Amino acid sequence: MNWDNDEKIEYFLHSIKAESLCPQVRKVYNICRSSPFGKVIDPGLCAIHAQALIGCFEEARDIYPPCAHEFTVAKNCIKQGTESWVNFNSCETEVENYKKCFHPLSNKYSEYEGQFKTS
Repeated sequence: MNWDNDEKIEYFLHSIKAESLCPQVRKVYNICRSSPFGKVIDPGLCAIHAQALIGCFEEARDIYPPCAHEFTVAKNCIKQGTESWVNFNSCETEVENYKKCFHPLSNKYSEYEGQFKTS
C-alpha cells in the first residue's frame, strides 16, 4: 500500500489518539498474551481481546467533531515540519492538544477487563 504524506500523518495522529484512549484494552491484551514463565502464549487464546483492541483503534480513527480543529492544526503543523524535517518536533504542543481533546471513547473502554477466556 502506498500512502501519501497526508495519509501517513493522519495515521500517525490516529495512532497517538488510540494509544491514549485504549491503554486498558492494550494492557488486558498484553496480560493475556503473557504467561507466568515469561513466554508468550498462543495469540488465538486472546482473540477476544485482540478484537477489542482493534475495535478501539478503529473507533479512535473517527475524529470526534469537537476535536476536528485540534486534529487539523496538528496535521498541518506536522505537514509543514515534514517538508524539511527541521521543525518536526515543534508540533509537540499541537499533537498533545489533539491527544488530550475529549473523546467519548475514553469512557467506553476505560473499565475494560475482558473475560480472560478463549473465544
